[in-house]
Amino acid sequence: MGKNSSATRPPSTVLQKTQGLALYVWRNQKPLIALVLIAGVFGLLSKHFFTFNNLMNVARQASIYAVLAAGMTLVLTLGEIDLSVGANAGFCGVMAAFMLKRLGVDVPLAFTLVLCIGGSIGLLNGLLVAKVRVPFFITTLATMSALTGASYLITRGYPISLLPKGWQVFGRGQLLGIPVPVIIMVIAFILLQILQSRTVLGRKIYAVGANTRAARLSGIQTDRVRITAYTLCGVLAALGGILISSRLDSGDPSIGPAFLLTLIAAPILGGTKLSGGEGTMIGTLIGALVLGVINNAMSLLNLNTYWQDVARGMIVLAIVIPQLGRKRS
Repeated sequence: MGKNSSATRPPSTVLQKTQGLALYVWRNQKPLIALVLIAGVFGLLSKHFFTFNNLMNVARQASIYAVLAAGMTLVLTLGEIDLSVGANAGFCGVMAAFMLKRLGVDVPLAFTLVLCIGGSIGLLNGLLVAKVRVPFFITTLATMSALTGASYLITRGYPISLLPKGWQVFGRGQLLGIPVPVIIMVIAFILLQILQSRTVLGRKIYAVGANTRAARLSGIQTDRVRITAYTLCGVLAALGGILISSRLDSGDPSIGPAFLLTLIAAPILGGTKLSGGEGTMIGTLIGALVLGVINNAMSLLNLNTYWQDVARGMIVLAIVIPQLGRKRS
Protein backbone atom coordinates (compact mmCIF):
# COMPACT_ATOMS: atom_id res chain seq x y z
CA MET A 1 0.00 0.00 0.00
CA GLY A 2 2.80 2.36 0.91
CA LYS A 3 4.67 1.58 -2.28
CA ASN A 4 1.62 2.20 -4.46
CA SER A 5 0.81 5.53 -2.82
CA SER A 6 4.43 6.71 -3.07
CA ALA A 7 4.54 5.63 -6.70
CA THR A 8 1.53 7.74 -7.59
CA ARG A 9 2.76 10.92 -5.88
CA PRO A 10 5.69 11.94 -8.12
CA PRO A 11 3.59 12.39 -11.31
CA SER A 12 1.08 14.49 -9.38
CA THR A 13 3.85 16.55 -7.82
CA VAL A 14 5.54 17.06 -11.17
CA LEU A 15 2.22 18.10 -12.72
CA GLN A 16 1.56 20.59 -9.92
CA LYS A 17 5.05 22.09 -10.25
CA THR A 18 4.66 22.32 -14.02
CA GLN A 19 1.30 24.02 -13.68
CA GLY A 20 2.71 26.38 -11.04
CA LEU A 21 5.66 27.27 -13.25
CA ALA A 22 3.38 27.87 -16.24
CA LEU A 23 1.10 30.06 -14.14
CA TYR A 24 4.08 32.05 -12.81
CA VAL A 25 5.44 32.61 -16.31
CA TRP A 26 2.02 33.69 -17.56
CA ARG A 27 1.51 36.17 -14.72
CA ASN A 28 5.00 37.59 -14.44
CA GLN A 29 6.74 37.05 -17.76
CA LYS A 30 4.22 38.30 -20.31
CA PRO A 31 6.82 40.54 -22.02
CA LEU A 32 9.05 37.48 -22.52
CA ILE A 33 6.11 35.50 -23.90
CA ALA A 34 5.34 38.36 -26.27
CA LEU A 35 8.98 38.47 -27.42
CA VAL A 36 9.01 34.72 -28.17
CA LEU A 37 5.68 34.83 -30.01
CA ILE A 38 6.55 37.91 -32.08
CA ALA A 39 9.97 36.50 -33.00
CA GLY A 40 8.35 33.19 -33.94
CA VAL A 41 5.78 34.83 -36.19
CA PHE A 42 8.33 37.00 -37.99
CA GLY A 43 10.66 34.00 -38.27
CA LEU A 44 7.95 32.22 -40.23
CA LEU A 45 7.31 35.27 -42.42
CA SER A 46 10.96 35.85 -43.31
CA LYS A 47 13.58 33.15 -43.80
CA HIS A 48 16.33 35.67 -43.06
CA PHE A 49 15.08 36.60 -39.60
CA PHE A 50 16.81 33.86 -37.60
CA THR A 51 20.17 34.17 -39.34
CA PHE A 52 23.10 35.01 -37.05
CA ASN A 53 23.90 38.29 -38.79
CA ASN A 54 20.32 39.48 -38.59
CA LEU A 55 19.98 38.55 -34.92
CA MET A 56 23.15 40.53 -34.23
CA ASN A 57 21.62 43.48 -36.07
CA VAL A 58 18.52 43.22 -33.89
CA ALA A 59 20.68 43.09 -30.75
CA ARG A 60 22.77 46.06 -31.90
CA GLN A 61 19.71 48.19 -32.60
CA ALA A 62 17.91 47.12 -29.43
CA SER A 63 21.00 47.89 -27.33
CA ILE A 64 20.63 51.61 -28.04
CA TYR A 65 16.91 51.51 -27.24
CA ALA A 66 17.62 49.57 -24.05
CA VAL A 67 20.34 51.87 -22.68
CA LEU A 68 18.19 54.96 -23.19
CA ALA A 69 15.05 53.23 -21.88
CA ALA A 70 16.91 52.09 -18.75
CA GLY A 71 17.24 55.68 -17.61
CA MET A 72 13.59 56.29 -18.40
CA THR A 73 12.73 53.25 -16.27
CA LEU A 74 14.32 54.80 -13.18
CA VAL A 75 12.23 57.96 -13.58
CA LEU A 76 9.04 56.10 -14.48
CA THR A 77 9.46 53.99 -11.33
CA LEU A 78 9.21 57.28 -9.42
CA GLY A 79 5.83 57.85 -11.08
CA GLU A 80 7.30 60.62 -13.25
CA ILE A 81 8.60 60.88 -16.80
CA ASP A 82 11.59 62.51 -18.49
CA LEU A 83 10.62 63.75 -21.94
CA SER A 84 14.12 65.09 -22.54
CA VAL A 85 15.94 61.73 -22.66
CA GLY A 86 15.98 61.51 -26.45
CA ALA A 87 16.96 65.16 -26.88
CA ASN A 88 19.66 64.73 -24.22
CA ALA A 89 21.07 61.75 -26.14
CA GLY A 90 21.02 63.71 -29.39
CA PHE A 91 22.68 66.72 -27.77
CA CYS A 92 25.39 64.54 -26.20
CA GLY A 93 26.03 62.92 -29.58
CA VAL A 94 26.39 66.36 -31.15
CA MET A 95 28.69 67.53 -28.36
CA ALA A 96 30.84 64.43 -28.78
CA ALA A 97 31.19 65.06 -32.52
CA PHE A 98 31.87 68.75 -31.92
CA MET A 99 34.63 68.03 -29.41
CA LEU A 100 36.21 65.32 -31.54
CA LYS A 101 36.11 67.15 -34.88
CA ARG A 102 36.15 70.84 -34.05
CA LEU A 103 38.13 70.95 -30.81
CA GLY A 104 40.46 67.99 -31.35
CA VAL A 105 39.65 66.34 -28.02
CA ASP A 106 40.87 62.73 -27.79
CA VAL A 107 38.39 59.84 -27.53
CA PRO A 108 38.73 58.92 -23.80
CA LEU A 109 38.37 62.54 -22.68
CA ALA A 110 35.43 63.14 -25.02
CA PHE A 111 33.71 60.01 -23.68
CA THR A 112 34.14 61.20 -20.08
CA LEU A 113 33.03 64.76 -20.80
CA VAL A 114 29.92 63.61 -22.65
CA LEU A 115 28.86 61.44 -19.69
CA CYS A 116 29.35 64.46 -17.41
CA ILE A 117 27.29 66.67 -19.74
CA GLY A 118 24.42 64.18 -19.83
CA GLY A 119 24.54 63.71 -16.07
CA SER A 120 24.54 67.49 -15.51
CA ILE A 121 21.43 67.87 -17.66
CA GLY A 122 19.73 65.13 -15.65
CA LEU A 123 20.85 66.81 -12.43
CA LEU A 124 19.34 70.09 -13.60
CA ASN A 125 16.05 68.36 -14.35
CA GLY A 126 16.06 66.74 -10.92
CA LEU A 127 16.78 70.02 -9.11
CA LEU A 128 14.02 71.84 -10.97
CA VAL A 129 11.51 69.08 -10.23
CA ALA A 130 12.48 68.29 -6.64
CA LYS A 131 13.67 71.63 -5.28
CA VAL A 132 12.04 74.33 -7.42
CA ARG A 133 8.83 72.25 -7.65
CA VAL A 134 8.37 72.76 -11.37
CA PRO A 135 6.14 69.90 -12.62
CA PHE A 136 8.22 67.17 -14.25
CA PHE A 137 6.23 67.35 -17.47
CA ILE A 138 6.94 71.08 -17.90
CA THR A 139 10.57 70.76 -16.80
CA THR A 140 11.54 67.96 -19.13
CA LEU A 141 9.48 69.32 -22.02
CA ALA A 142 11.31 72.65 -21.74
CA THR A 143 14.66 70.86 -21.47
CA MET A 144 13.83 68.81 -24.56
CA SER A 145 13.08 71.96 -26.54
CA ALA A 146 16.22 73.75 -25.33
CA LEU A 147 18.51 70.80 -26.07
CA THR A 148 17.04 70.27 -29.53
CA GLY A 149 17.53 73.94 -30.36
CA ALA A 150 21.07 73.92 -28.97
CA SER A 151 21.94 70.88 -31.08
CA TYR A 152 20.86 72.66 -34.25
CA LEU A 153 22.72 75.82 -33.26
CA ILE A 154 25.97 73.92 -32.65
CA THR A 155 25.78 72.00 -35.92
CA ARG A 156 24.07 74.78 -37.91
CA GLY A 157 21.56 72.20 -39.01
CA TYR A 158 24.08 69.80 -40.58
CA PRO A 159 25.47 66.59 -39.05
CA ILE A 160 29.12 66.61 -37.95
CA SER A 161 30.46 63.51 -39.69
CA LEU A 162 33.63 61.46 -40.23
CA LEU A 163 34.51 60.94 -36.58
CA PRO A 164 37.79 59.28 -35.45
CA LYS A 165 38.11 55.52 -35.86
CA GLY A 166 38.49 55.10 -32.11
CA TRP A 167 35.05 56.59 -31.55
CA GLN A 168 33.41 54.28 -34.08
CA VAL A 169 34.33 51.27 -31.95
CA PHE A 170 31.55 52.01 -29.44
CA GLY A 171 28.76 51.64 -31.99
CA ARG A 172 30.31 49.56 -34.77
CA GLY A 173 33.00 47.44 -33.18
CA GLN A 174 32.88 43.74 -32.34
CA LEU A 175 34.49 41.59 -29.67
CA LEU A 176 34.57 37.84 -30.33
CA GLY A 177 31.81 38.30 -32.89
CA ILE A 178 29.54 40.19 -30.48
CA PRO A 179 28.75 43.86 -31.22
CA VAL A 180 30.40 46.24 -28.74
CA PRO A 181 27.12 48.14 -28.04
CA VAL A 182 25.54 44.84 -27.00
CA ILE A 183 28.40 44.23 -24.57
CA ILE A 184 28.02 47.78 -23.20
CA MET A 185 24.27 47.22 -22.82
CA VAL A 186 24.75 43.95 -20.92
CA ILE A 187 27.26 45.51 -18.51
CA ALA A 188 25.01 48.53 -17.95
CA PHE A 189 21.96 46.37 -17.27
CA ILE A 190 23.79 44.10 -14.85
CA LEU A 191 24.90 47.14 -12.84
CA LEU A 192 21.45 48.73 -13.00
CA GLN A 193 19.70 45.50 -12.00
CA ILE A 194 21.98 45.28 -8.97
CA LEU A 195 21.30 48.93 -8.15
CA GLN A 196 17.56 48.48 -8.50
CA SER A 197 17.15 45.22 -6.61
CA ARG A 198 20.12 45.01 -4.23
CA THR A 199 20.83 48.52 -2.98
CA VAL A 200 19.23 50.95 -0.57
CA LEU A 201 18.84 53.51 -3.35
CA GLY A 202 16.91 51.04 -5.47
CA ARG A 203 14.50 50.26 -2.65
CA LYS A 204 14.05 53.97 -1.97
CA ILE A 205 13.17 54.64 -5.63
CA TYR A 206 10.46 51.99 -5.43
CA ALA A 207 9.20 53.41 -2.13
CA VAL A 208 9.02 56.98 -3.44
CA GLY A 209 7.22 55.82 -6.56
CA ALA A 210 4.71 53.74 -4.63
CA ASN A 211 3.82 56.47 -2.12
CA THR A 212 5.90 59.64 -1.89
CA ARG A 213 4.24 60.93 1.27
CA ALA A 214 4.63 57.63 3.13
CA ALA A 215 8.26 57.43 2.03
CA ARG A 216 8.91 60.95 3.34
CA LEU A 217 7.24 60.18 6.67
CA SER A 218 9.36 57.04 7.02
CA GLY A 219 12.51 59.16 6.86
CA ILE A 220 13.49 58.83 3.21
CA GLN A 221 14.90 62.01 1.69
CA THR A 222 12.60 61.91 -1.29
CA ASP A 223 14.07 64.96 -3.01
CA ARG A 224 17.54 63.43 -2.98
CA VAL A 225 16.19 60.17 -4.40
CA ARG A 226 14.40 61.97 -7.24
CA ILE A 227 17.46 64.08 -8.08
CA THR A 228 19.65 60.96 -8.14
CA ALA A 229 17.23 59.13 -10.43
CA TYR A 230 17.12 62.04 -12.90
CA THR A 231 20.92 62.34 -12.82
CA LEU A 232 21.39 58.65 -13.58
CA CYS A 233 18.83 58.99 -16.36
CA GLY A 234 20.95 61.79 -17.81
CA VAL A 235 24.13 59.70 -17.66
CA LEU A 236 22.41 56.83 -19.47
CA ALA A 237 21.06 59.27 -22.06
CA ALA A 238 24.64 60.40 -22.67
CA LEU A 239 25.78 56.80 -23.03
CA GLY A 240 23.01 56.23 -25.55
CA GLY A 241 24.08 59.38 -27.39
CA ILE A 242 27.62 58.02 -27.59
CA LEU A 243 26.37 54.76 -29.10
CA ILE A 244 24.17 56.62 -31.60
CA SER A 245 26.88 59.01 -32.78
CA SER A 246 29.39 56.18 -32.99
CA ARG A 247 27.08 53.95 -35.02
CA LEU A 248 26.09 56.74 -37.41
CA ASP A 249 29.62 58.17 -37.49
CA SER A 250 28.15 61.63 -36.94
CA GLY A 251 26.53 63.97 -34.48
CA ASP A 252 23.06 64.49 -35.95
CA PRO A 253 20.74 67.01 -34.22
CA SER A 254 17.60 65.39 -35.63
CA ILE A 255 18.19 61.92 -34.18
CA GLY A 256 17.49 62.21 -30.45
CA PRO A 257 13.85 63.40 -30.31
CA ALA A 258 12.84 60.62 -32.74
CA PHE A 259 13.59 58.05 -30.02
CA LEU A 260 11.11 59.44 -27.48
CA LEU A 261 8.15 57.17 -28.17
CA THR A 262 10.38 54.09 -28.23
CA LEU A 263 11.94 55.07 -24.90
CA ILE A 264 8.50 55.28 -23.33
CA ALA A 265 7.19 52.14 -25.03
CA ALA A 266 10.06 49.83 -24.01
CA PRO A 267 9.70 50.22 -20.20
CA ILE A 268 5.91 50.02 -20.14
CA LEU A 269 6.01 47.06 -22.51
CA GLY A 270 8.35 45.45 -19.97
CA GLY A 271 5.95 46.00 -17.09
CA THR A 272 6.91 49.40 -15.66
CA LYS A 273 3.79 51.15 -14.38
CA LEU A 274 3.10 54.77 -15.23
CA SER A 275 1.75 55.27 -11.72
CA GLY A 276 5.16 54.41 -10.26
CA GLY A 277 6.47 51.92 -7.73
CA GLU A 278 6.81 49.01 -10.12
CA GLY A 279 9.22 48.12 -12.91
CA THR A 280 12.35 46.08 -13.60
CA MET A 281 15.41 46.49 -15.77
CA ILE A 282 14.97 42.98 -17.15
CA GLY A 283 11.46 43.89 -18.27
CA THR A 284 12.76 47.03 -19.97
CA LEU A 285 15.43 45.01 -21.75
CA ILE A 286 12.81 42.58 -23.05
CA GLY A 287 10.60 45.50 -24.11
CA ALA A 288 13.49 47.01 -26.07
CA LEU A 289 14.14 43.66 -27.72
CA VAL A 290 10.47 43.39 -28.73
CA LEU A 291 10.60 46.81 -30.39
CA GLY A 292 13.91 45.95 -32.03
CA VAL A 293 12.42 42.72 -33.42
CA ILE A 294 9.37 44.58 -34.77
CA ASN A 295 11.47 47.25 -36.48
CA ASN A 296 13.86 44.69 -37.94
CA ALA A 297 11.09 42.41 -39.19
CA MET A 298 9.31 45.29 -40.88
CA SER A 299 12.52 46.15 -42.69
CA LEU A 300 12.99 42.54 -43.79
CA LEU A 301 9.41 42.45 -45.06
CA ASN A 302 10.02 45.69 -47.00
CA LEU A 303 7.18 47.52 -45.25
CA ASN A 304 7.02 51.29 -45.31
CA THR A 305 9.08 52.75 -42.46
CA TYR A 306 6.14 54.90 -41.37
CA TRP A 307 4.33 51.72 -40.36
CA GLN A 308 6.93 51.33 -37.64
CA ASP A 309 5.72 54.57 -36.04
CA VAL A 310 2.13 53.35 -36.36
CA ALA A 311 3.08 50.03 -34.71
CA ARG A 312 4.91 51.71 -31.82
CA GLY A 313 2.01 54.09 -31.20
CA MET A 314 -0.53 51.27 -31.15
CA ILE A 315 1.69 49.21 -28.84
CA VAL A 316 1.89 52.07 -26.34
CA LEU A 317 -1.89 52.54 -26.38
CA ALA A 318 -2.53 48.82 -26.05
CA ILE A 319 -0.36 48.65 -22.93
CA VAL A 320 -1.25 51.97 -21.28
CA ILE A 321 -5.05 51.74 -21.57
CA PRO A 322 -5.32 48.56 -19.41
CA GLN A 323 -3.03 50.21 -16.83
CA LEU A 324 -5.35 53.20 -16.62
CA GLY A 325 -8.33 50.90 -16.24
CA ARG A 326 -6.72 49.06 -13.31
CA LYS A 327 -5.77 52.40 -11.72
CA ARG A 328 -9.39 53.63 -11.82
CA SER A 329 -10.64 50.43 -10.27
